[in-house]
Amino acid sequence: MSNEKLVECPNYVKRHSKSYCTTLTDDDSEGEEDQEEKATSQSSWYFDSGCSRYTIGKKLHLTKIQYLKGDHVTFGDGGRGWIVGKGQLCMDGLPYLEDVLLVEGLIANLISISQLSDDGMKVFFGRYGCTVNNSCDQTVMKGVRSADDCYM
Repeated sequence: MSNEKLVECPNYVKRHSKSYCTTLTDDDSEGEEDQEEKATSQSSWYFDSGCSRYTIGKKLHLTKIQYLKGDHVTFGDGGRGWIVGKGQLCMDGLPYLEDVLLVEGLIANLISISQLSDDGMKVFFGRYGCTVNNSCDQTVMKGVRSADDCYM
């Protein structure tokens, strides 16, 4: 067992060791500008009101994968991505999510606002970020608003 101190991460509710945190700096405190800069430089997870399902491009973070053939998703620009499977999200810093589609070639992972709502979550958007609460009103996920008005 590691003796590393668990830290509160500004972007995630789940505590984890600082060495595994992709958002904290050495001083453990970031202003809104610092968080925004990190949000624009990382292509990790975007909150998306236009997609109907959670989607991910790499199977590395999925468990219980069911492989699928022949189905696709259509992106906002009309392009298509082939669904190669679906599974459960198992990623430090994100809540447990079921029915996450594994989409071939997907670069930006998408968190579906409508699927969060269907799963009983409440999503709140503000000027600088967003918060996702579960049915017990516990915050399970936080996002920051990037310079190009995306929530990550």
